[in-house]
Amino acid sequence: MLTQLFTKNSHNFSSATKYAIIIGGFVLGFAFFFRAQLLSKFDLLFGDRGDARFVLFVHEHVFRALLGRSDFLSPPYFYDVTRTLGFSDALLLNQIIYAPIRGLGADPYLALLLTIMTLSIASYGFLYGLLRRFGRVPVIIAVFASFIFTFANNLFVNANHLQLFAIYYAPVVAYFGSYAIVEIHTNKIRSLIAGGAAGLLYGLLFSTGYYTAWFFGLSLLIFEALLIGGKHAAAVRSAVVY
Repeated sequence: MLTQLFTKNSHNFSSATKYAIIIGGFVLGFAFFFRAQLLSKFDLLFGDRGDARFVLFVHEHVFRALLGRSDFLSPPYFYDVTRTLGFSDALLLNQIIYAPIRGLGADPYLALLLTIMTLSIASYGFLYGLLRRFGRVPVIIAVFASFIFTFANNLFVNANHLQLFAIYYAPVVAYFGSYAIVEIHTNKIRSLIAGGAAGLLYGLLFSTGYYTAWFFGLSLLIFEALLIGGKHAAAVRSAVVY
């Protein structure tokens, strides 16, 4: 019975049931993962006294630099040494969310927390879309995979290192990259736009969480090698059979 549920074709679900499963899976994971923050009425932030304050400082420095109030490359934490932004993660991509939230009047602490929460939506949604659209994965399995990736226990345990949430950009990059490859012959313009978006996001990921970007790229290379090796082995077996 359980096996049938996990492998059931998505066409057998009504639209209402499908959306209930997708949204329900996210809400359940979100409520459990961010339970301390929600119960504190957004008064608590992940992190220890070191990393959390440093990550918050970098976010606020880049935001102020965007407003022309600070020297972008020279955050004032090694006074009077300049051009030190590249000494650590610059967390540039987060400004896509952080800056508008700050602009709406939120304080830096709340803006950073809401940035992480918003990124969890993007991670869950894009991974689900990637699995469903390009992997042809059944709804239940796609929801489960998106759930355990976005709300992973190892991420929660190490959430004091806020820069690790940069992993939430990986499904976005993978989705746009896959779209660019699949649609290259059917919709060239959209394919080029998606490819450009994937390249831009992945490039900026190095300036957001550099080791996350490196390990993501390494994982893609390993996956590609396994995929090519599997196809080659299948071709050899077919040749032997015939």
